[in-house]
Amino acid sequence: MKRYLVNSRNIISVDYDEITLILEIEFKLLAIHQYFEVSIDEFVSLMKAPNIETHYLDFIYSKYYFNVF
Repeated sequence: MKRYLVNSRNIISVDYDEITLILEIEFKLLAIHQYFEVSIDEFVSLMKAPNIETHYLDFIYSKYYFNVF
């Protein structure tokens, strides 16, 4: 996975693996969430969103199963 640093109040970085369809989000509170079965289109929408945190809360957090690390 390639880690992308983002400009957000609570999110440090985002990773995405096209093969496993895993989206990984690293938070400033030192938690990492891995979201499963996330399409490449959803990842691109997240990265292009004007406010990545709002997009995450509206379209990722409540829609996909995840693990916390």
